[in-house]
Amino acid sequence: MSIGPAGSLPALLLQPDVALAARLALGQMVRAPVLQQIDGSRYRVRILGQEAVLDSPRPLQPNEVIHGRVTALRERVELERVDVDATATAPAGNAVVSEVIDDLFRRYRASLDPREAKALERLVTRSRDPQRMALAALLLRKVGLPLEEPLVQPVFEALGRPGQLAPIAETILNAQVGGSVSHQLGRFASGEEFALFEEHAQGATRHRKVVLEIPTEGLGLVEARAVTAGERVRVALATDSSAATNALLRHAETLSRALSDAGWQVDEISHETRPVPATGAAVAAAVGHLITPGSVSRLL
Repeated sequence: MSIGPAGSLPALLLQPDVALAARLALGQMVRAPVLQQIDGSRYRVRILGQEAVLDSPRPLQPNEVIHGRVTALRERVELERVDVDATATAPAGNAVVSEVIDDLFRRYRASLDPREAKALERLVTRSRDPQRMALAALLLRKVGLPLEEPLVQPVFEALGRPGQLAPIAETILNAQVGGSVSHQLGRFASGEEFALFEEHAQGATRHRKVVLEIPTEGLGLVEARAVTAGERVRVALATDSSAATNALLRHAETLSRALSDAGWQVDEISHETRPVPATGAAVAAAVGHLITPGSVSRLL
């Protein structure tokens, strides 16, 4: 494989969901086919099977394939564009797998003893999606369970198949990790998954957050997040197309009135266009809480 710099062409992956960000490691090479231009310098791309938004200083074309090296992992993931011989391939060796695991566990302050590290390397090396397998193991470590294949595998599958949670994976993802915020990952009778978070600080207004995806015929998947503080509520809606977002905007006043009629004081209803997480919004929210548990600030 021939890799060389493509000039000073940094690109920023804007607001990656937690599941995708956790699958990336410093120095990792990624392939990102361009799906469409959103506006200006923002483009919708596919990375590791998930859609994301890439900000490029140079115009891109639909179906163009971007290759990049991960150079920064902060609130935004920075990629350095590189030239890659697209006809060449290179298998991920043990050293690369070890790097992926070490970076992920170090980033989220989890530990592995040498025996566990070797066993996990073998499991990740055999996986069709090494980063997702490493993330599944990290989740087990965060909830205090052993890193055994019968436990890691169901979580791995749950992270890649929205709406198809095996009972054991649902139990693991509902484990409580302490702190002032508890969570529940569940499913409505109609089948849609939801994640509910609740802050238990005493002597203060209690905060709650619910995250869910609503499948619609005309708008596709609509991701909804509602944060409540006592009787006050803020709602954030996201779709994966500007047309769907504009359609929701036309009904914002109706939604606000319905919430008011239900007894809520509406502080804000916001709208956003961005890719829906491939893992499912509810599962992605639960994963984010498990690997970086926090207080009420995590809800806002």
